[in-house]
Formats: sequence, C-alpha cells, structure tokens
Amino acid sequence: MTTKSNWLRAALVTAWTVAAGSLFAQPFGQWDFNGNLSATAGAVSAAPITYNDGPGGATATGTTFNTTANFGIPDIGGAPATVMSFPKVTASSEGYRMPVPSTPNGFTGAIDVNTWTLAMDVLFPAGSVDKARAILDIKEAIEAANADGAEIYIGTDNALTVRGSGAGSLAANTWYRIVIVCEYKDLTGDADQVVLTKYINGTRAGDPLTVNLSFPNDGYWALNTLNQYARLFTEVWNTPAAPRSEAGYISSLQLRTTALSPGQVAALGGPAATKIPLTIPPVPSFVESFAPAGGFAKPGSEIKFVLQSGDSTLSNFQVLLNGAAQTVNVSPQNPGQGAAVTVTVASPATSALTDYTAELKYTDSASGQKSFSIDFRVPLMFEDFEGLVLGPNVDEGLAGTAVYTPNPPPNWTVDQTNKDGTVPMYGVNPVDAVNGVTEFRGWTFLNREWWATTAGDQDRTQFVRGKGTVAVADPDEWDDKGDPESLGSFNSKLVTPAIDISAAGTGTAFLAFDSSTRTEEPQEIYITVSFNGGAQTEILRWTANPGPTLKADAPNERITLPLNNPAGATSVQVRFGMEKALNDWWWALDNIVVDAGPIPVSFTQHPASANVTIGNPVTFTAAVAGTAPFTYQWYKGTGVDRTAIPGATASSYTIASVATGDTGYYSVSVTNGAGTQNSNAALLFALNVATP
Repeated sequence: MTTKSNWLRAALVTAWTVAAGSLFAQPFGQWDFNGNLSATAGAVSAAPITYNDGPGGATATGTTFNTTANFGIPDIGGAPATVMSFPKVTASSEGYRMPVPSTPNGFTGAIDVNTWTLAMDVLFPAGSVDKARAILDIKEAIEAANADGAEIYIGTDNALTVRGSGAGSLAANTWYRIVIVCEYKDLTGDADQVVLTKYINGTRAGDPLTVNLSFPNDGYWALNTLNQYARLFTEVWNTPAAPRSEAGYISSLQLRTTALSPGQVAALGGPAATKIPLTIPPVPSFVESFAPAGGFAKPGSEIKFVLQSGDSTLSNFQVLLNGAAQTVNVSPQNPGQGAAVTVTVASPATSALTDYTAELKYTDSASGQKSFSIDFRVPLMFEDFEGLVLGPNVDEGLAGTAVYTPNPPPNWTVDQTNKDGTVPMYGVNPVDAVNGVTEFRGWTFLNREWWATTAGDQDRTQFVRGKGTVAVADPDEWDDKGDPESLGSFNSKLVTPAIDISAAGTGTAFLAFDSSTRTEEPQEIYITVSFNGGAQTEILRWTANPGPTLKADAPNERITLPLNNPAGATSVQVRFGMEKALNDWWWALDNIVVDAGPIPVSFTQHPASANVTIGNPVTFTAAVAGTAPFTYQWYKGTGVDRTAIPGATASSYTIASVATGDTGYYSVSVTNGAGTQNSNAALLFALNVATP
C-alpha cells in the first residue's frame, strides 16, 4: 500500500483521541429505512444518509420506500419488513452518501477511521445478478493509492469482493446480511497491518485480506474524516466511466468504529425483519481455526482445534478420528466463559495413502452438544512450508520480523543453476552485495502477504490458494537492486528429497500443487522428475512464446500432473525450476503433494464466454486431464442458482438456437474416481441484432 499525503489534511483534523468505552458499545450510525433516510435512534450519530446528487436528482427520483409485500419481494426471515428500493445509477454523481465519523482511529497520529465494521441487509433481484455492483466507494484515486472505483462490490460471479478477491455467492431474490470488518493492527515498532474480513450471514467469506505497512499510515480502506461520507451503491473512477451499479433493496445499514470479532459477527447472524441489532447478541461458541487446514497432512501431524467460548462455558471435549476416540489435550483444562480453548491430538496414528475425518465434540452451556469435523488425506508427500522459521527483511524496505528465509525444508535443496546445471544464477555464489535483492536470490520462502505487498501486488495478492509461507521465484523483484540482469540470468531449482513411492502402483503416482505465475520472455518454467536416482524427465514447461509451451498468466490455480511412474520405481525426486529469466515476472508454489491413486480432474480447457446473435448456435467445450473415466454435468447459473441442465452430460454443450432467456453463466462439473471439480463459468450474452 502506498502512503497518501496526510500532511495535506493534518491541519484540518484534530489530534487522534481514544473514544470513551461506552461509545464502543453503540454503532456510530444505523439506518433502517423506515420510510426515509433518517438515522435510527440509539446510534451515536443522528446524521441521515443523503442523496449524492441532491434531493431533486435522479437517485431521489428512483428511490422508493415500502414493505417487502408491496414490493413483491421475499419477506426477511419469513416476516414482512420496511425496506428501501434503490435504483441503478448511471453516473458517479448519483447514488448515496453514508455519513462517517470525524474522529480518526487506528494509531497515534491517524487522520482517518482505520478500524470499522459495516453491516447491511440487502437483496438483489434477478435482473441485477451476474453483473458487477458497487457497494461502497470509500475514497477516490486522488485520495489514496489503489482507490479507483468501489473498494467493496459484488462481482459478475456474484461474489462479495474486495480488492479483486471475491468469495461466497449472492443469489437473486434472497436477503443477505453482509458484514465487512476492517481492523488496523498497531504492531510493535513501525510495522503495522490492516486486515479486512468479509462475512455473509455470520460466516466468513474467503480468507482475510492483509496489507503489511512499513510504517503507520492511513490506507485506502480508511474512512475519510474530511469528507465525512462514503459513497453507497455507486463509485468514482479516475478515468471517467459509468459506475458499476444495479438496482436492489436494503433493509438495514450499520457502521461501527470498532472491529467486531468473528464471534460477534456470528452473533449478528443473518438478515432479519427486526433490522440489525444495535446491541450485539450473546456470542456463540465457535471453532476459530483448525489443523490440518488445507486438506492434506504429513503422517502423525498434530490435529488441533482452537475454539472461542463466546458467552458460553465449554466442557466434555472429545476428538474422534475415523470414529475412534483419541487422547486429547485441552488448554486451559477448565475454561471459563469467554475463554479461548485449544484441543489437540499430539501424535495421531495416521499413515500415507489414507483419508481421515477428525470430529470434535464438546458441550456448550448455552446450546448443548456441538460438533465440528474436518476431512484430510495423508499422501505420499506433503509440504506447505509452514514449518520454516522466517526472519526479518534484509534489502526490501517493507519491514517485517518473520517474512523471509533462504532455507528450504529439511532434506529439500535450492540449486542456483539452470535445468542442466551449466549456468549459475548471478549474484548468489559469490554473493554480490550491490546487484540483486537478497530476499529474491533464487527460490526463497516468504510470507505471502508480505511478498505481495513489498512487490507492489501486480496480481500477487490473487494467490489466495497459498497460505502463510510460500515458495517464491521472483526475478521481477530480484532485479530491483543494482542491475543483476545485465550481469547474468535468474536460474534456480527447488528440489525435493527422494520421495518413497514404493506403495504406489505402476502409473498411479501424481504431483499436485498450488501455483501462481505470470510469464514474460525470456523467463521459462519447468518441472523434471527422476525415478530411483536416474535421469531427469521433463513433465512441464511454461514459456511466454507462442506454441505448445505458451502459458497464460495464472496467478491462482491448482495444477495436477501424472508422474507416469514406471514398474519398479520406488522413489521419485521432483525439481521445480526457473531459468533464463531477467526482469520478468514470478512463480510461487504452496501445498505440494505427491500421491497415488486416481489422478484428480484438472481442466486443460475451460468453457469460453461468448456473445451470440439470437437464433444462432453456440457450443461450450471443456477439456480435462486426470484418470478416466469422466462424467460430465453442465449447469446454468452460479451459486445457489446453479441448476443442472437436463441431458447435458457430454464434454461439450450446444444450444442450437440461442434465445434471449439463454443469457447467463454456464459451467460444467467433471467427476472421476478422485472426486468432482467445477470449471470456470462462461458468460453467454444473447445479442438482439436487427436484420437489415
């Protein structure tokens, strides 16, 4: 995140003060749309929402207040409610202004409101789904870096989206309670963090977004205390453009100047005709985190559940592993109300090539027995790099205490040469103190959020499959100190130990991993394997050159490759390499698996979007790799509206004569012995083109 020029406004804002504790119990503002835009009694602020284009503008003209019944839309939770109908706006000057506080928070010297929680109950009709819709535009591009357009919006895939990262799915004609929590974490020293978390109906949607700061500063998620408003259901673009906007309904809107906890958001729950509670209801107990968390584990890896008691007292903890009771450790042993409780199984008897379900059971004083389960598999090899000890930054300016190490996991190696071992990477041996950024000299291991932030993002934040520590080869960042590319190329291999595959049947072993890459000439990416210590065989090569090795940018994907292990192979060694790179892009890896059995479905071709004139045919096609046989089922729609198309069970789906009602999203689910995978959704738009 780039620092904005706070000094331009410092003289206009009073010194930062901590609000009285009593105010934290109240929302700053609440608006329940009971026939008007007025604030609801009980909130700190009595300021109304206003029309961005004034009381006589297009927004006011298109705004209507009534009941769910009179609007002909679903009631909320089965009960009628007063709601507001808001229009699709066509200009950034339209929409609404939501009041925000004039008192900053987050850190000493703050200018804006850096910590806040926004909740709203909304519904979008069928005509508004599958389209991008602005929810909240906090700042304009001239006010903060990366602030162009709405910071919070619904994407064309109907996902709740912030900074390009979407999760969940908002179906048509359905009420949802959306909650956005932005928390500024004033850490020790100058290194701070901003964490933004999305929720739908009390449940977290996707992973929190974290921005690491090298020194305290107001970011573009901070509410503007100078203007004292944020734009609602509209947005402003630096290059003038129509806002992403669609019509909808809102029942209740609440803004707080504190960061609600996951338990408090869970207590708010889903939408209600009684509106969003001014006072947070009793907080239920919930599982805050668990391990294994990524679906895979190493043999004997600890099983752990971390619970928050909320307003309950918890007892009678039990963990079952595939139905068998395990010896558990509970800390603290006698947790009281509101305690954080950790339940662990230290060394479970898990073994390779086996699937497991770990079920936690406990008693909640408020709601009785509760349970929570996780499924995971122990493959032949699994590595997520979370066991590495990270140290501080070295050359990079973004400060961090646990962000980087050049040291791979035990028995792994980093070979700083090209594929054939003939061309070393420049600036590694011997080390050149002037040329080449230390944190990016060949394969290194980095905190994912720190890497994306220090590198200026450029789509690195899209690697949401990666968690915590990831392996990174980034010649783009390597070349940012001195001029190493003028002296030599970036060549580096990440090499696994010899992996025991003696239990895998001939031809059944496969490699899978989460990958993030952007390609540019002359950078080349490859993977080689060797069996029983023999010669290397290349199983993948990605380049930016037209032809069979061309790789389009793919900042967040899961790759599965057959290893084709021959008869008699008892071990395999895998090399992940980048060679010939100069100031190009990157390759990052996480959650590397070698396993055996049916190879999971992976898409080599997703269905493509199309604009087709009414009356003409269209065909959607998917191609997959993995272990045959495959079964196919095509769907129309997304999220809960995703509906199977009768008889569409081939690798392609054809509409012989496109009609207006065929407009929408199409995708296919492909199943084999390893499970089911879904393709990306393709958008079909039926064009009504008049015949001359």
